Amino acid sequence: MPLDTPIAIVTPWWNEQVSGGAEFLARQLAFQLLAHGQRVEVLTTCGCDPFHDWSEDYFPPGASEENGLTVRRFRLDLRNASYFAQLSEILAAGQFLPPPKEQEFLANSINSRALCQFIEENRDRYVLCFIPYLYGTTFAGIRAAGGRAIIIPCLHNEPIAYLWPFQQMMASVRGAWFLSEPECRFARTLYPIQRVENLVAGPGMDFCGRGNGEAFRQEYGLEGPVAMFAGRRVPGKGFDLLLNFFVRFSRNHPEWTLVLAGAGERLREDARADLSHVLDVGFVDKQVLWDALAAATVFCQPSRYESFSYVLMESWVQETPALVNATCDVLRWQCKVAGGGLWFGDEDEFEGALCYLQTHADAARQIGRQGADYVARNLRWDAVMDRLEAFLTACGFK
Repeated sequence: MPLDTPIAIVTPWWNEQVSGGAEFLARQLAFQLLAHGQRVEVLTTCGCDPFHDWSEDYFPPGASEENGLTVRRFRLDLRNASYFAQLSEILAAGQFLPPPKEQEFLANSINSRALCQFIEENRDRYVLCFIPYLYGTTFAGIRAAGGRAIIIPCLHNEPIAYLWPFQQMMASVRGAWFLSEPECRFARTLYPIQRVENLVAGPGMDFCGRGNGEAFRQEYGLEGPVAMFAGRRVPGKGFDLLLNFFVRFSRNHPEWTLVLAGAGERLREDARADLSHVLDVGFVDKQVLWDALAAATVFCQPSRYESFSYVLMESWVQETPALVNATCDVLRWQCKVAGGGLWFGDEDEFEGALCYLQTHADAARQIGRQGADYVARNLRWDAVMDRLEAFLTACGFK
């Protein structure tokens, strides 16, 4: 049953070009809520996306309509990007920031005083749903919400998560909606949220269609086994780790090809002599991605930091088995409960898993089918919306 109060999705960026991550989840959630009869608005900044300048207004401020959805954009604050990068490097190195530096870190994240002012002045009009946790807009916005906030944190076990301001923030929301059991367990260990309503609801995967693997192989002249990577090409997502492991693996297994897809810098032409078994297709639309996943012998998800992996689920819809980084609790848990993949902790295990999937084709197909069955049984938006309605009621919203 629709709430009497509109739901506002508060997120740093809103751009129809996103293909994954928290930004994609925010869009999926907003349009699914709208389709299920809820009144929904989006409160966001004028920024473009996480890869562009966090203090540059890309879109004009003000309200606009997008497929029946009201989107309100607010101007970005200026920030010291180089200082933010310095503090980020300190955290990434495993060092602590003193409390004043923690505040400076958040002050130089993505922020919008105009957005927070709107939230403070209009908070009684909305159920305010913030996604994800780690940005200045979320921290300051939840303070401005005055006890009317829920959060979808998309929480990772990463250095930023341990900052003291997030302890206060997480304890101040009415409810927290988690995407997986390991994410929820980590949050309960890290934050004082015993009195916060929380739910493991997950997202839906209804958007995902079937791919044509044979067409993809023919287009790119692929023969033999294929390992597939799709995602952002940054260390936290394990891109460098995968590339290094595969290059060494291919020396003894030249029949394999690694296909790369996703946002980020393309492989340099002058490096291709060392990457003769790597095919880089760059950023592709969803149908091409699904074709590539369907063509793959195995989908590799080497990320260390995930609260939920959309692209892992997309690979399972194609009945493609997965190989994930064992150091990521969420990915390992997803493979275990679904029976949809293997995991590796080092280079030897990486090689062993690829060789097993290559030489045990029947087992590989069964693993992929188990992943597809898991998605079909657990990740439908109708069921997610039912859980969300009960969750909002438990949080005191009507």
